[in-house]
Amino acid sequence: MKNTALKMAIALCVFVFCAGLPIPVTAGVIERHALDLTLQPQQSRLTAVDKITYRPQGGKRAVFFLATQVDIESVQIDGRQAPYSFQRGGLTIDLGDQQDAESVEIAIGYTGLFDDPAPHGAPLNTEDPTYGVAATITPEGTFLGGGAGWYPYQPESRSRFHVRVTAPEGTFAVTSGRLVEQQTTDGRSTTTWETSYAIPSLSISAGEYTLDEKMAGKVPVYTFFYPQSRHLAQTYLDAAAEYLELYQDLFGPYPFDKFAVVENFFPTGYGFPSWTLLGSSVVHLPFIVETSLGHEIAHSWWGTGVRVDFRHGNWSEGLTTYVADYLYQERSSQEDAKNYRLKVLRDYAALVSKDNDFPLKRFTRRDSRAAQAIGYGKSAMVFHMARQKVGDEAFWKALRTIAEESMFKKIDWSDFARTLGRFGEQDMTGFFDQWVKREGAPFLRLDAVEAVTSGSVTRIKGALVQDDPVYDLEVDVRFETDAAAVDNRVRLNGREQTFVFETDRIPKRLVVDPEAHIFRRLAAEEVPPIVNSVRGAGELTVVVADDLPEQTAQAASLLLQAMNRPDATVVSESDISRREVEKLGGVVLFFGLPKKFTEPLRDHPGIEIDEKGFTLHGRHYSGPDVALFAALSPNQDPQRTWAYFVPFSEAEARVAARKIPHYGKYSFLAFEQGENQDKGTWEIRRSPLIHNFR
Repeated sequence: MKNTALKMAIALCVFVFCAGLPIPVTAGVIERHALDLTLQPQQSRLTAVDKITYRPQGGKRAVFFLATQVDIESVQIDGRQAPYSFQRGGLTIDLGDQQDAESVEIAIGYTGLFDDPAPHGAPLNTEDPTYGVAATITPEGTFLGGGAGWYPYQPESRSRFHVRVTAPEGTFAVTSGRLVEQQTTDGRSTTTWETSYAIPSLSISAGEYTLDEKMAGKVPVYTFFYPQSRHLAQTYLDAAAEYLELYQDLFGPYPFDKFAVVENFFPTGYGFPSWTLLGSSVVHLPFIVETSLGHEIAHSWWGTGVRVDFRHGNWSEGLTTYVADYLYQERSSQEDAKNYRLKVLRDYAALVSKDNDFPLKRFTRRDSRAAQAIGYGKSAMVFHMARQKVGDEAFWKALRTIAEESMFKKIDWSDFARTLGRFGEQDMTGFFDQWVKREGAPFLRLDAVEAVTSGSVTRIKGALVQDDPVYDLEVDVRFETDAAAVDNRVRLNGREQTFVFETDRIPKRLVVDPEAHIFRRLAAEEVPPIVNSVRGAGELTVVVADDLPEQTAQAASLLLQAMNRPDATVVSESDISRREVEKLGGVVLFFGLPKKFTEPLRDHPGIEIDEKGFTLHGRHYSGPDVALFAALSPNQDPQRTWAYFVPFSEAEARVAARKIPHYGKYSFLAFEQGENQDKGTWEIRRSPLIHNFR
């Protein structure tokens, strides 16, 4: 079965809404699943019995959903066969005289084939983080996603689970809850887990895992790694324990029975109640321990602990990004924190346009880089601005209170507005409304700035202007002198706000939002050409150098797949003139060194390049094992971006093309033997929010 998740969605839609079919009515709820699974990896099949503790609450029928490829083998109520029908993914069971019982046990025996094709190696296109895999059982490993219909479930329900998974010898399963038992007998391995709390769905991973563990206070921490990765176990255990200590200090007690880091046989970065599932290629990346691991642990409080009411937008990715990825930069240095905020603004400018923008209230999950720039980046900045508004003490107290009062409950943006307002002693409703319910971002500029000196006093006058629709903002405005920098705050809640500052020194420069505390749309000259400029281009034209070997050019074209740009127009150097290229809109990406178009690259400070190699910031790279990527503005025109991908062999082109999209915030990249050796972003010197007096 291909793409189980899509088939399940279609099945549910057809089953419930098709004309002529009765809509099943059920008043009952699931209290507990007792699942006994047997995995048959060679056949991509599972057989199962799910003993469901069910409260009918007067309903005549119990309705559950399973994947359409499942075969029902038996249905019993309290040990007796029960009539049922199974159509298009909907299992309807007649409760008979049990409809008024306080609870019944419904035992459902079934078997099913789950074989979504899993990617191997490093997939080129990572826009969809699921890679279309909802459920798959293979000899390499097993993943059963909570929404794939591999067990009977009711949408929007929450229940407890007791799960026993039997698999070939040496294959162990991991899921939510506490580890009850793990053993191997008679050539079969069995793992048993149990949750003491109700969760909305259950996901399972299984593989030939080795188990290592450590106590983090009262919390057991596990790693379930394949043997070839076991040498990393202690690093992950120690890091997870540190993150748990950090977040318990910030948000209160860890809400689950354990935390487990589990290795997956295909690339993933999932967070589930009490565990995270990281692909083998991800586990071995050196920076994952310092970034993604903490992000997934933070989800234990935000997303899997305190849950999202998706009807009003997914706040959890933004908040988790803020208290993980961003907070780590802030704890490193204020400069690192500022650079992270600038990265968020640049990603939004490069990836989000009027055609793909949407308000945060409509964000549910990342399915594109643009959606990530909104649902992760913009959302994180909203929490940052809220923290700036209410103050540090009120912000962290509010988050700790929400975690305490709403654990395992669904909340939405209004709950943050209410609690932050309570601790910050101000009404935060309007603040969240403008950032959550409205798409886009404010665009700011300075106007009519002048400095007038009278005697020993200089008066700095000007206006701060924003385009429609207007936002209610508190904006930092800094003037710099030879001796100091002085910050002032301007309230801007209309199209324009004038300001006057006084100083006894000669001002050198005036800067608005100097620390990038406000989420806003950057002007073109504030966005250096970067990798994401190519990925997010409205129009993308690729010009292939005539002297680039055909096989190297084909390998370089993998970059278009990796950036999910199959719409790019590809032409050869000989088929387009310099004048035609300069008239093109959007972004131009060059493969190799087209002789007619190399001047901007050759003339750029810090770069020297010829047919044998290149020099970047004083280091020389040459030979077939090197590659250069550089994005720049020809003739210093901020409205245009020319990017160059210059691989010096087919092999290096293949490796570098796969890696370049992961360096979205950078302007230039140097690769040697497949490894990044140098990277950076061009400095920005002009902005409509900077005024130089001299």
